[in-house]
Amino acid sequence: MSLNIPPPPHYESKKNIGDWIDELEMYMLAACGAVDPVRQRAILMSTIGEAAKKVIGNFAAIQKDTYAHLKDALIAHYAEACNYTIERHIFNTMCQRQGETVDDFHTRLRTQAIKCKFIFICDHQPAPENNQPIVPVFHDISDELIRDQLICGIRDSNVRQKLFRENQLTLTRTLEIIRTIEIANEHFKKLTSVDAHPTQEVHAIKKEKSTDCDSALIPLL
Repeated sequence: MSLNIPPPPHYESKKNIGDWIDELEMYMLAACGAVDPVRQRAILMSTIGEAAKKVIGNFAAIQKDTYAHLKDALIAHYAEACNYTIERHIFNTMCQRQGETVDDFHTRLRTQAIKCKFIFICDHQPAPENNQPIVPVFHDISDELIRDQLICGIRDSNVRQKLFRENQLTLTRTLEIIRTIEIANEHFKKLTSVDAHPTQEVHAIKKEKSTDCDSALIPLL
């Protein structure tokens, strides 16, 4: 059954091309069901808009002969327009805010890391006897860099020193350690607050008794 679902609006260069293609593929799946690559390419060309069509016109033939090639070429082209140096500088200077939990700090770092493209392509050369083309291998180092910035940007220097003493520290383990310390500190604050009240009450009672005794003294003649 075909659904009357409108396609995404024409692509604008200020938007993320990967997000736009994701929307397009969701539209194709929802509106048309399973679509073969030839039709996928046709739908992309009829949807992307005139400005992007001019960009595609400058691609080499091998970059636009299939849907997969065209998709990769578009992502590579528009990715160059993003200033990753600025985005990575923002990431590398991020610090935990006053009162911010480690999970909230981690979320901010993760969101910024997406803008930094910490994904690198390494060419994988197969064995010559296989007679296979070179296959690109993607290596994502986001977790490693998030872990490092989490440690460097945390407010509590004592926690940072503890993390420095850990061997083979992963992002998951880093978050576990900091969460445990946060919970322990929160419990300690509550206990300290509870313990402080009886002391204050004792001082108040002593002061009251002292006042009563002073008023009961008989002045010397």
